[in-house]
Amino acid sequence: MYSQDLLKWSIIKWGINNNMKYYNLSGINPNPESKKEEGIFRYKKKWGGKQYTLWRLFFK
Repeated sequence: MYSQDLLKWSIIKWGINNNMKYYNLSGINPNPESKKEEGIFRYKKKWGGKQYTLWRLFFK
């Protein structure tokens, strides 16, 4: 196991033990457009969470 995975797993276990309901891994592109985005998608997906659509509104 990689050290960053062990750290992430420890954070998840801590959250479970402290009755946390959510752990936000931040956003992903569900349709990766580059190798980097594919890697980020795979890394976050391996933790087995649910994927939600987040809508944002930006003003200029």
